[in-house]
Amino acid sequence: EEKKNLEENYRSCKENLKSLEEKQRKLHEDYQRAELARKQAANDLKNAENSQSNLQAEIDSMKSMLEEERKTRSIQEDMFNEQLERSRDLSSEASKNLRQKQDLLQQLTGADELVRNAENRNKALSAELANLKTNYEADSVKWKNTELDMQTSANNLNNKITEYENEIQKLKCVLSEKDVKLRN
Repeated sequence: EEKKNLEENYRSCKENLKSLEEKQRKLHEDYQRAELARKQAANDLKNAENSQSNLQAEIDSMKSMLEEERKTRSIQEDMFNEQLERSRDLSSEASKNLRQKQDLLQQLTGADELVRNAENRNKALSAELANLKTNYEADSVKWKNTELDMQTSANNLNNKITEYENEIQKLKCVLSEKDVKLRN
């Protein structure tokens, strides 16, 4: 009976041992799964921290970009306002220039009339000048002809004077000869 009890105890211990071994094996598997889960959680935590760090860097970058965008927008608004003011000034200047142009056109219309009158007067003076030139050229030809006639007459007179002087010389010689003869 004791043997039976011992065998029973042995079987019971053996079953308990198997049960404990099974529990330990399950516990070990659970531990390994828990360890794996812990490692995975640690890895996930590290990835989350890296993601958070990257997200924070992105957020900081986006804040910086947003601030730059605000500055750029402010500069663009200032430039737009300056251009708008310049455009208004240019528009005002253009209106002023248009009025001046219209005034100048009116003055030009008056000036055109003056130019036409001056051109007509110029044409009349040109015609008168051409007439005077023609008269001058005709008078010049007459003067040249008269001058040639006078020169010819002067040459003829000089020739006559020379002839008369020669004759006078001859006469003086003759007179001188006669005077000498008379004295002798």
